[in-house]
Amino acid sequence: MDLIPGEIYNYLEIIEKSHIVKTGRGRGRTYRSYYKCKCLLCGNETIVERNHIITGHTKSCGCYHKKTIAETGFKNHKYNEIVHVDIYIGIVLPNNKITWIDQEDYELVKNNFWAENTGHVRSTVRGYISETEGVQLPLKLHRMIASRYVLLTSENIVHHINGNPFDNRKENLYICKDRSEHMYIHHNNLIVKSNLPKQPFYYPNGINYDYSVLV
Repeated sequence: MDLIPGEIYNYLEIIEKSHIVKTGRGRGRTYRSYYKCKCLLCGNETIVERNHIITGHTKSCGCYHKKTIAETGFKNHKYNEIVHVDIYIGIVLPNNKITWIDQEDYELVKNNFWAENTGHVRSTVRGYISETEGVQLPLKLHRMIASRYVLLTSENIVHHINGNPFDNRKENLYICKDRSEHMYIHHNNLIVKSNLPKQPFYYPNGINYDYSVLV
């Protein structure tokens, strides 16, 4: 599956596909796609192999040399490191991956500690109790952000438009009315546009925020 221009992976923003390299012969032949990317830290452009982008093997043009954050799960951490790039904020996860959000949404999520868990970004704050199972579940970052702009129901699914669960900018979130619509989008490889309002109905110090729809 091709990467889409404008997608952000760690500190790299996809510009366009650069070229394809063939390796091997006959049935053992493989194809490697390379993409021209913009480094969000310094603005330089670089060519990176697709798998290195999506796996996080390459995070920037080479200017990112911070000490690797040890994978220690949720324990012994209270806050994440952050990176400011233009109007976006990158939240550094324990496994050194980065999830991106809009700057105006940071106040909402800054007091939680975020980590990758089962393919999504979740918080250690377990403030939601499942009505069906009676257990506490960690909050999902994409639903927490979407809930600031739309009053979600338990039927709604928050879809990542470009397929990257670490890109939690509003422009990459689409609210599906139910699971059927979400499956229809995936099965037909549909590209949709964000349907989140530009202005939130909830502010971090407000009272109209329902944590029951975060999971």
